[in-house]
Amino acid sequence: MKEKFYENLISIFFLSIFSYNLSLYAEPLTIKVGAILPMSGNMSHIGEDIVRGMSLAIDDKKSKSLKITLKIEDDQFNPRNSLTAATKLISNDKVDVLISLWDMADVVAPLAEKKKVPHIAIRWNPEIAITNRFTFTFEGTYFSHVREQIKLYKEQNVKTIVIISQEAKSNLNASKELFKKASKADIQVLLYETFLPNSTDLRTIVAKAIKKNPDSIFLAAFPPDLERLIKRVKESTYKGAITGFLDSVNDFHTIEGATFINEYNAQDWFKKKFLEKYGEPFRIRAPHGYDIISLIYAANKNRTKKIESVDFLNFLKKLKNFNGATGNLNTSKTKSIETEFVAYTVKDGNLVKLQR
Repeated sequence: MKEKFYENLISIFFLSIFSYNLSLYAEPLTIKVGAILPMSGNMSHIGEDIVRGMSLAIDDKKSKSLKITLKIEDDQFNPRNSLTAATKLISNDKVDVLISLWDMADVVAPLAEKKKVPHIAIRWNPEIAITNRFTFTFEGTYFSHVREQIKLYKEQNVKTIVIISQEAKSNLNASKELFKKASKADIQVLLYETFLPNSTDLRTIVAKAIKKNPDSIFLAAFPPDLERLIKRVKESTYKGAITGFLDSVNDFHTIEGATFINEYNAQDWFKKKFLEKYGEPFRIRAPHGYDIISLIYAANKNRTKKIESVDFLNFLKKLKNFNGATGNLNTSKTKSIETEFVAYTVKDGNLVKLQR
């Protein structure tokens, strides 16, 4: 009996060693993430920032059992390029999750829907998520942005404004909402002007705005048009305030002294991590990149096989009080993963949170 007992004991011992060795060499669960971002052109600083944020999260959360790989496609913030990139990432690279930026979600979402690939759009218009089951947006909504902008105007005793908007969907949605809500808040809109992207001359619009002499000029545009507008206003005789979607400018020195609403509250711990890794502060949307990777890790944690697409969608849908680099994250009824809004002012080329 003793001999049999020891034989069984030895068998169990060697089986345990064998199983342990197998676990050491077992392939980790791999999730492929495809990001469609502007990595060249006038908005390359935004794409680079998001990729840096994602890479930082991968470094922070790496484990032997779970691996996330990134496949980046440069769309130069062009819809045609975005569609080509999304097709490649789905068909050739077989990605598990797609990421897009702002208005480029309009062409990515229908393809993600058709192929049943989860898609997270860094975007503040929730309409795309409402109409596409496989798409979630990840920013505070433009409704929330306008609400906070009105509140800031009230705090600054702004009575008259001019709105200048680029004719891009997200900019028009927000500027129209601001136009509508301003009058209800006893803020007079002296002028509401729109222009086509890449307009050759913005002098006429800026001249009309300056002539109205508003307390504040609201600029709703993407670079490089946004930066060209700022330059024209700065070159004029206008002494009032400028505000708007100013966080996307390439150089904050160009908007020194400006105050604006931002769609997220970047956490101090993230700012520190980013600075330590890259030797410079992040500029825009890097916390979003970090949080998207964190959410993918959280959804696949302790799993032996990658989460099914439908289960991942349910995970995002039920998201509540998730501690993110962008602040406290919660998913709204419109499938928007919303972040906390803050106001910034620019001092010495740096963003400083406004004490309100």
